[in-house]
Amino acid sequence: FAFKGKNVLDFEILIQNRWGETMFHSKDINSVWDGTYEGKSVQLGSYIYSVNAYGKDAKYFTKKGTIQLLK
Repeated sequence: FAFKGKNVLDFEILIQNRWGETMFHSKDINSVWDGTYEGKSVQLGSYIYSVNAYGKDAKYFTKKGTIQLLK
């Protein structure tokens, strides 16, 4: 799971399980979540993501939603 963008000055992504535990967190827009936590595959199911970004155009971008992990 990844986001791409151009001219991004500040970025943060957070992925949590349904109990609110953080499975992935990064401030690097080039980072990718591969469905693992502490080196082990996580359970199949729904995960909540939140993305915040700030661009060179002085605009904020916020996106929240769920992703379904299938293997």
